[in-house]
Amino acid sequence: MDGHRTRSDESGDSGCANWPAEIRRFRLLHAMKQANLAEILGVDQATVSRWESGFSIPELGMQRRLRDMIFRSAPDKALVRHWVSIAPAQVQLSTPERKAIAASASYCAVHGVRQDQIVGMDMTPTHSEDSRRMWSIIRDNGFYRGEIASAMVIVHSNSLAGLFHNVPVKVVYTPVRLARGMTLLRSERVPLTETEYPATLLANGGPIRMQPMDTLVG
Repeated sequence: MDGHRTRSDESGDSGCANWPAEIRRFRLLHAMKQANLAEILGVDQATVSRWESGFSIPELGMQRRLRDMIFRSAPDKALVRHWVSIAPAQVQLSTPERKAIAASASYCAVHGVRQDQIVGMDMTPTHSEDSRRMWSIIRDNGFYRGEIASAMVIVHSNSLAGLFHNVPVKVVYTPVRLARGMTLLRSERVPLTETEYPATLLANGGPIRMQPMDTLVG
């Protein structure tokens, strides 16, 4: 046996997830080629390829090994919240529905809210028209599916508390994969002056620059 079952054997499977996406995301997050993961698991590269393409799924014993690897390598939600809350930069963490989970003190100060107050707040008011459009592009290109390692946008932003509107900023979006399979959005915000905005836009190659996961694997 090479550690897989065909889709015709899939009934009764106790798998936890979309295995093609989970395996590919894990491999890319750890900068592994298919051959590297295959060697670790004791299968051939073609087997990993079949898993990722959805042509077959791992057998139950292999599913347990993969599940342990995937979940053991991901941080706990409480730990990620702590990392964000103590960050010196303007950092914010939110759910795919854009509900805030945590934010740094500097982020909250800029937006005129307390750290305990921001938890659960809807973050969509921070989007201007152009930043909303940029975020839609990033999301539709597979941000939550593990296709995007990071995205840098040069846009205009609003304040949660109405302190400012359409101020130029550089924002870096990165996905944070948790131990239970949920992917959160981490955003780090750098304010720009109106003078800095055109030069930063040019250096970024335009308003949006995405780094696909595939490019991280040598």
